[in-house]
Amino acid sequence: MADQKPTPTQALAKYNPNDYNLVLPVTQVENLPAGTQVSVRVVKIDVKSGDDVYPAEKGKKALTKNALNRIATAAGISWKEMKRTDDRCHPHYCEFMVRGVVTDFDGTVREGIGTKTIDLREDTGGGIPGKDYAAVVAAAKKSDRDPKSQLDKAREFIAELCCSKACNRAVAAILAIKRSYTEAELAHPFVIPKLVPDTNDPQARNMVMASMFGVAGEALYGKPVGQVIDATLTPTETVEAPPDDDEELDFDPETGEVATEPAPAPLERAEVMARVTKAWNAVKKAGGTKDQWLEVMKKATGQTNYDGLTAAKLDALDKAVGAMK
Repeated sequence: MADQKPTPTQALAKYNPNDYNLVLPVTQVENLPAGTQVSVRVVKIDVKSGDDVYPAEKGKKALTKNALNRIATAAGISWKEMKRTDDRCHPHYCEFMVRGVVTDFDGTVREGIGTKTIDLREDTGGGIPGKDYAAVVAAAKKSDRDPKSQLDKAREFIAELCCSKACNRAVAAILAIKRSYTEAELAHPFVIPKLVPDTNDPQARNMVMASMFGVAGEALYGKPVGQVIDATLTPTETVEAPPDDDEELDFDPETGEVATEPAPAPLERAEVMARVTKAWNAVKKAGGTKDQWLEVMKKATGQTNYDGLTAAKLDALDKAVGAMK
């Protein structure tokens, strides 16, 4: 009889909760799906690095996008949707919704939804500036920086910032990560168990090889049969990040400078192509030529191919196409 595979609880038994931050959405699972096993990953956080943490409330620290990305990758979170949800009527106001999924240890696909609003409008219409506008100005004045330059910087990357923070919330919701930690807590590595294919199982091994080599892999190894965990299936459980309207943009604690974050990961190919096709059809309807289309693409996105287009670049493309009408 083959050795019984350890459950998530058994796999984590050697990690003392007093010495590690355990990330485990499902704590009691007695049997794993066929063809799978548990892999444990450890993510260390540098509490002195601005790349991993930033100051939060009451002297605590919060995890940056960089740190949350490493944890999300270790957990196997994949992004199924990233979209801007405001009407784009104002260039200094942005709303984003993202949807990520992860496979639990019983095979259930869990969905996490994160939303974020950034309001950098000087006046919302009622004589009151947007909450993030006020925060940027206050931080700039406190650090003797030019409020206008800081606002310009935040506004330039408003879509990227908004999408990044929505992703942060989705990751925290899916993995039940706290908003802030003490330095002592962050000194303990994060331990993340993940459901992975058991390569000792023939069907699981074929599934991995077919996935690695695409159509060629299916020709060589065949399509897997039996029970297969597919992260594209409709989730049976959804968690949503709670509202957090008092959250501010990140500031350097010493300088008060707005900490812009890297652009979000590229969108799914299908979503990119759907939006590009819609823009191209609008150009043709307006009487535009292929050369004009390529010129608009280059000016709006900095490229003429479609690989790696982000939500912000597609927003710029939509705006440029709209100006042609």
